[in-house]
Amino acid sequence: MILGNPDHLKADVLSAIDRGLRNKLMLFASDPHISHSFRGTREGAKCFTWDDLEGTNIFLRIPADKVEQWGGAINLMLTQLLHYLERRPEAYSPMAEQVPQALLLLDEFARFGKLNMLPAAMATLRSKKVNICIFIQSIAQIDAIYGVSERRIILDNCQYQAILRANDPETQEFICKLIGTRIQQHYGISYQLDDSMKNIIGYGVQVNEVRDWMVCPHELATLEEVLLLTPHGFLRVQKYPKNESIRPKQLPNKLSGSSICSNEGAKILMTEERTKNASERAQAAEHQRRTAQKQANDNKRRQEDRLKYILGGLVLKYFPELSEIVPGRTQAETKEQFQHIEVLLSYLSNRRDLVQQLQADASSSATSISQGIDV
Repeated sequence: MILGNPDHLKADVLSAIDRGLRNKLMLFASDPHISHSFRGTREGAKCFTWDDLEGTNIFLRIPADKVEQWGGAINLMLTQLLHYLERRPEAYSPMAEQVPQALLLLDEFARFGKLNMLPAAMATLRSKKVNICIFIQSIAQIDAIYGVSERRIILDNCQYQAILRANDPETQEFICKLIGTRIQQHYGISYQLDDSMKNIIGYGVQVNEVRDWMVCPHELATLEEVLLLTPHGFLRVQKYPKNESIRPKQLPNKLSGSSICSNEGAKILMTEERTKNASERAQAAEHQRRTAQKQANDNKRRQEDRLKYILGGLVLKYFPELSEIVPGRTQAETKEQFQHIEVLLSYLSNRRDLVQQLQADASSSATSISQGIDV
């Protein structure tokens, strides 16, 4: 309506539109750094595109005193980036195998102003092999820019939350509720005094189990470690010692050639991929267990078959007439052919005394033969 019929609008409405456009576009016209950054490929500019993310790490280094001033331009770039990432294939599609994992780090996130696409991106881009990490000084910053409802959407989609410190009482209570409670024992001691109320004549100890905060709200104002909320539970993480430097205090002004090369070999796995890998390892372990069990069963069966072969050979050696028995064509005929042998073996198994006597006679005969005595 505004673009189609501006002549029908009131003068004060047109004035408000003009003022709003001027305020938004003034940065692009007056700031030499912004106009230079958005000059495109003209003047021989070496511009990067978001396609460079496929093989390169991209860092936007914004001076601290320019964050609010350049917030509109930064949000424009981030909006373009989110639109680009939305066009990625789904993580479990065949085309996604060639797409690298992307990690979007937003430091001083709240100072850039409202990024309208962010709540939806937090919920959907995980399926596009994209992880988003935001850094804020206070939850109240998100409430002031996005409101309570969208803040809840943003935080609900943060599977990992690292808490360094919180001074606001409402924020402290909110974080403590996220961490949860546990059952703790409370002890109490009571004394009994005599009539003079000076001498103790008895005492009692009471132990009560109550559910209390895992981390009390006031502790969040003086944290010495990092509280980490994860899908697997709550953790306390020790900070790196203050007297040990883990990185240069100041970034170099000029980047070396190695600093702008692609980060080959680096791969960040999202939660779904870790879960998938863990499931694949579990399936491989189960397959290995089943294979080992099958091999053990096969070895046992071969040993049993070998034992039966040896025992059968010994029986036929001393009872050659058994080899004349021909198995029947059916199971019933075979059972009938061998029934008298089964009855004999069943009888021997029930006459342990007779078997023991036969074993003793056989042992005595074997001893006599070894000594050269005719039996």
